[in-house]
Amino acid sequence: MGVKEQAFGFILFRWKSGSLRVPEFLLLKAVEGHWSPPKGHPEANESGLEAAFRETEEEAGYKKDQLKVYESFERSLMYDVRSRADPSKTVRKSSTYWLARLINSSDPVTISHEHSVHVWQELDGAMKTANFPDMVALLKESNDFISTLND
Repeated sequence: MGVKEQAFGFILFRWKSGSLRVPEFLLLKAVEGHWSPPKGHPEANESGLEAAFRETEEEAGYKKDQLKVYESFERSLMYDVRSRADPSKTVRKSSTYWLARLINSSDPVTISHEHSVHVWQELDGAMKTANFPDMVALLKESNDFISTLND
């Protein structure tokens, strides 16, 4: 089955307040009940990265100039979802994420109507909240990459 749906977003982290380089990850709880980083479908003629910026602003309230994006960290997850066009069918979806850091860790989240709540969590908590094995693995990989950063 080929990919029928695509989404783009950021694995968004900030440095924990009062800590020396301890990352916290942003997860949003969709009204449907699942947790994920900000992501969404691209609009016409929009690149994946442009969609990630737009979706992050729509879903979390963060603008492009509030983020530092690590474009060398780009990962895709593949999974099956209900078709948006026909909910009685299952289609393959690809969600592509780039790693991004919130430059000012105290900037508040402004969640959209698509989400009911948000959390900033260190790796262990974020892995428990995310729950899906592929997202757990992506958070671990993100944390490993973050540990190599010099900024």
